[in-house]
Amino acid sequence: MRASTFRRLLNLWPPFLCNSIRVQALSDDYGEARVVLRLRPWNRNYVRSQFGGNLFAMVDPFWMLL
Repeated sequence: MRASTFRRLLNLWPPFLCNSIRVQALSDDYGEARVVLRLRPWNRNYVRSQFGGNLFAMVDPFWMLL
């Protein structure tokens, strides 16, 4: 599968879609990925920083992919 197609599918994956996680770039050889987690009211904690579970959800699938 082409990396650009796979990137678009990952952006529609429910854990990414519901948590404001976006895959901005995925290299053609799957060696590099740029992922962004935007701070939203539903994914920040008490001290107004990113919730740790969302940070883990952002990077977890890429250990096997890369």
